[in-house]
Amino acid sequence: MQSIINLNSLRTISTESVIRFVRKNHFFSSLHHFVVSIYFFGTLGLLIPITRNIFLLLTPFALLTSFGILMYHHQFRSKYGDVLGFGLIFALGFLVELIGAQTGSIFGQYHYGQGLGWSLFGIPLVMGINWLVLIYTTNSIFSKISKLFRAFFASSLMTVYDFFVEPIAPLLDFWHWYHGIVPLQNYLAWFIISFLFHLIFQQFIPTNHNRVALVIFLSQLLFFVTLNILF
Repeated sequence: MQSIINLNSLRTISTESVIRFVRKNHFFSSLHHFVVSIYFFGTLGLLIPITRNIFLLLTPFALLTSFGILMYHHQFRSKYGDVLGFGLIFALGFLVELIGAQTGSIFGQYHYGQGLGWSLFGIPLVMGINWLVLIYTTNSIFSKISKLFRAFFASSLMTVYDFFVEPIAPLLDFWHWYHGIVPLQNYLAWFIISFLFHLIFQQFIPTNHNRVALVIFLSQLLFFVTLNILF
């Protein structure tokens, strides 16, 4: 009799575990579809001339939405440490862009347009979020390897990403290079700064395997790759 009760209890627990697992994975599947949809319709909207201006206005909100989704699914290990890490990368990213655009000594000579929304000192505020999202997602993608190699491969991936962003940025009025030429200095600086930011990020958040990070990064990358081909 006791064995029958234990067996029934085990079956109940197993059934509940399966239901929770299915619900959780169904939620993540729906979330993945939502993220992909944001960038799919964003790409489509920018490629259609009649809707282009509307979707240009929505571009910063797509990045903010991606950031919000990442934060919602982030596993906070040290609440204050994590928040401090996020805030530091945001501030450093914004500061690097401010110095870079003002002096031309970091990435080369460039200036920002109106395509990225509200600005402070001529730098779109969303650029701090952009640095944070890229550092977060690429760090998560390589979260299973050692910190130094993670920083190297993640920074390399970010540099590849920037390679596809640069030709599209002036067309969307994100930023503009003097003489319309992206200097090699930009990619070198992008890699070095990304590498340093990753090392800093890892001091506050040693591991951050986020299930939606890969989907968000690949959606963003595919967004710019597609625009390079069709825009």
